[in-house]
Amino acid sequence: GIVQFALTSTDTMNGADDNATLVLGTNVPGGLPHMEWDDLYICDSLGSKNNDFLGDKQSALLLPNGNGTTSGLTGQDADSTDNYLNVDETDPDGDTTYNEGVTTEKDTYDYEDLPADTKSVTAIGVQLLGKKVDAGAPDLIAVVRSGTTEEDSAAVGMTTDYTVGTQQIFEDDPDAGPGDWDETSVNAMEAGAKVV
Repeated sequence: GIVQFALTSTDTMNGADDNATLVLGTNVPGGLPHMEWDDLYICDSLGSKNNDFLGDKQSALLLPNGNGTTSGLTGQDADSTDNYLNVDETDPDGDTTYNEGVTTEKDTYDYEDLPADTKSVTAIGVQLLGKKVDAGAPDLIAVVRSGTTEEDSAAVGMTTDYTVGTQQIFEDDPDAGPGDWDETSVNAMEAGAKVV
């Protein structure tokens, strides 16, 4: 990774609002716009870790490959057996396979191992995809289980259409006090979703 520019104590606001705006591409006059992004991360100065430039990093997609400790949701097949098979697609299949539940029900899943050449782990990201099927305001939270310790993310609101929630980031291994993730703890962890 290379720092292209760094700003400190510089007013970059276009007006009075302090909202962040990120421009990842632009239309080039006379040219064909083409942008590809992979492994993009953005740090701010908040928190005690991962709050500054992290250097060259790489992301690894790990898909569910088994049921975890908890199988409280019900699959489209009307049971809670092998629920991981309903959420292991790289391209979601909508209402073809899914798991559903009511408040406090959750699933955790085992995942593929990290690539063997993994040198360090900065954080775990859990991507949620869901929709509500009844009136009311059920939300989803991401759950990470390490050893016997679980950590929940903030709630992600759902609509009646499939909603991809922002990736929920877990910087610390909850079973390490908390402490840093490593290849062994990631390979043994479970992650999933809870209805709240």
